[in-house]
Amino acid sequence: MSQKRAIVGQERASGFAGRLLPRNSVRRVAVTFVLILAVLLPLALFSGGWSGWDPVTRTVAATAGACARFLGIDATVDGSVIRLPSRSLSVDPQCTAVDLLAVYAAIVLAYPLPWKKRLMGLALGVVVLQAANLGRLVGVAWASELLTDRPFYFIHDYLFEFGMVFVALMAWAVWLSLARRTA
Repeated sequence: MSQKRAIVGQERASGFAGRLLPRNSVRRVAVTFVLILAVLLPLALFSGGWSGWDPVTRTVAATAGACARFLGIDATVDGSVIRLPSRSLSVDPQCTAVDLLAVYAAIVLAYPLPWKKRLMGLALGVVVLQAANLGRLVGVAWASELLTDRPFYFIHDYLFEFGMVFVALMAWAVWLSLARRTA
């Protein structure tokens, strides 16, 4: 009987989750993910009025402005505002990808692997997502110089947002593949 339980405990769940986790782990990971996200996401989304964000948004704006200038875009930075000939772009806390980092961190921390691998996954995610976010901000600056309002806002509000979610999913998939291979 105990041998049968051991075998049942090792069965895989059906579908996509079954390829990633044993059956008895799917619910635990989902609950853990939701609980971690319930803590991290409000911190990410509702801290926009907190003055502690100023150094972060200023740094992101300065870095994006420097990259834009390097690529030949006429950009100056004033605090957390990137000034371009056609418009000004205000970098607020959501422009730092902190909300996406919260979701990424929640799924990495919820996944049942040793803590060293989870922390390496967080480090990978921060680097990849911040680099992608920097590319997104430079792309927004470039698009603002070339496009009228309607296409610009479509690219800013939808295309680049979808691209960031895709990058986060790919970073998670790469981390998971590497971490499970060496587990």
